[in-house]
Amino acid sequence: MKRLHRLRVAGHAVQRLLAGLFCVVLILAGCGDGEEPPPASGDNPFNTGSRVANAPPSQPPTVHFPPPSQVDGGEPGEMEPPENMKEKTPEPPPEKPKEPEFVPPAFKEPTPPPLDPNEVFGKPSEPNPPIHPPENHPSEKSTDHNPSAFDLNPQNLVNRAPKSSGELTSAWTQFRGPNGSGIGRVANLPVRWSDTENLLWKYKLPGPGASSPIAIDGKVILTCYSGYGVLETSAGFRNLQRHVLCLDASSGRLLWDYTAPLSENPNARVSPYSGFIREHGYSSSTPVTDGRNVYLQFGSSGILVLTLDGREFWKQPVSVGNGTHSWGSGASPILFKDLLIVNASVESGMIGALNRTTGEVVWKRDDVQRCWGTPVIARAIDGSPELVLSAEKEVFALNPEDGTDLWRCDGIGDYVCPSVAVGPNRVFAIGGRAGQGIAIRTGGKGDVTKSHVAWSTNKGSNIPSPLYHDGHFYWVSNKGIGYVLKAESGEIVTQRRLMTGTIYASMISGDGKLYVVSRDNGTFVYKASPLLEVITQTRFDSARGQFDATPALYDGKIFLRSTRYLYCVGQK
Repeated sequence: MKRLHRLRVAGHAVQRLLAGLFCVVLILAGCGDGEEPPPASGDNPFNTGSRVANAPPSQPPTVHFPPPSQVDGGEPGEMEPPENMKEKTPEPPPEKPKEPEFVPPAFKEPTPPPLDPNEVFGKPSEPNPPIHPPENHPSEKSTDHNPSAFDLNPQNLVNRAPKSSGELTSAWTQFRGPNGSGIGRVANLPVRWSDTENLLWKYKLPGPGASSPIAIDGKVILTCYSGYGVLETSAGFRNLQRHVLCLDASSGRLLWDYTAPLSENPNARVSPYSGFIREHGYSSSTPVTDGRNVYLQFGSSGILVLTLDGREFWKQPVSVGNGTHSWGSGASPILFKDLLIVNASVESGMIGALNRTTGEVVWKRDDVQRCWGTPVIARAIDGSPELVLSAEKEVFALNPEDGTDLWRCDGIGDYVCPSVAVGPNRVFAIGGRAGQGIAIRTGGKGDVTKSHVAWSTNKGSNIPSPLYHDGHFYWVSNKGIGYVLKAESGEIVTQRRLMTGTIYASMISGDGKLYVVSRDNGTFVYKASPLLEVITQTRFDSARGQFDATPALYDGKIFLRSTRYLYCVGQK
């Protein structure tokens, strides 16, 4: 009996010990890792500091947990965990201040109806009046027309092209204006336009194209194409035709339309309408004029020259070569003295000069690799002219009169589309898919890679060209990133996203403003200063078609072309 009694006493002791250990475990579980235990008294539902009333000593304490709905956001007034038991959320670190940037408003374009060739481009036999009746608009004279004021501009002292009888300081005579600079000597340019504001006229084109308009002597001239590559159901490439249109710059009235067939060159090749060429088509080269004739480059179809009143002057169907590329042609011709200079890298690997009166080849060089850019004329310190072109892997300069080599420099390590920008005593080339840029001092001899490279950068653009303005190089990449670099040192002053979408057109400047035309999101206007301060974003509400072409500035007006219309905007 004594042994049985001792066993019962030991059993009760073990039971009390186990109950005590269980309470300790519950207390630790209620406190959580690393937290202080809750107060031993009060209304805390997790309180295990005293026994529940009338509970037998041998029983563990009863712990009351609130229902999950009350802990996890139950109805107002229901039980919640006390403040000291709630999970503490660490405060996030303060965010670094972000540089303010311009985010353009989103534009929702209405879904167009199915395309009809006659509706999109108009029937050739139908008249094509402007949207407003023709008016005799008074000419808006620019305050920049004074030749003496022009000569005082340091930029023009450096890169001004030789005078010819057809040169007018206010004209936009070639791709990107005077000497390809992208700078227009005009005043009173508008910053806003729409279907109802500052639209002077628009003209429906007989076909698409990506070439830029040019303007001189009260006329605006541009090219487009038809017959092939217009819609999926287009006929074969032998039906391809190029159109050269001339309109009255004030009223939009059609003055003449010259239609050129594919080519008289039986070996001329045309890229099939597939892949990348669908982005710009078969009329991407911009004409050039001397005020008497209009000079046009149509890929392997050769060179065509028309008088300013639309008559054929001469043509040279086999002068540039028979080749093509799956991306098509895009380089534009320029003029120097009595020479017409063409980049035919795509057609034959050639850059050359033709007599602009007869079409006879004066000189040529045959080793230009993968280049869609337009040549420019720069000046050495002594004033001598240099014909500069940026091609794959090299930037080079030739004597424009005879084609002899002046200097060369290692350049962009990829194919090149942008043209070179000309600043005081230096040129700036960009290009390539990865983005590269290089500034080279003019006036060198031979290989100047180690002697005349002023600076280089990993910033660039694959398609749009840069411009020089007031000590800086400006450009916007095809991805919408804007750049401003000091011309002397290459220091980046501004680099930021200016817009969304894709850009093909090059930045231009006039009247203290910078204009950038996007393919689908309208035109962006900035102050012509290194900070790229935004003035506005503007567009035509009913615009259909893409805007690939660089605009033209002339007589207080801006001429913009899409794949379907030519628009003229100006202050009303």
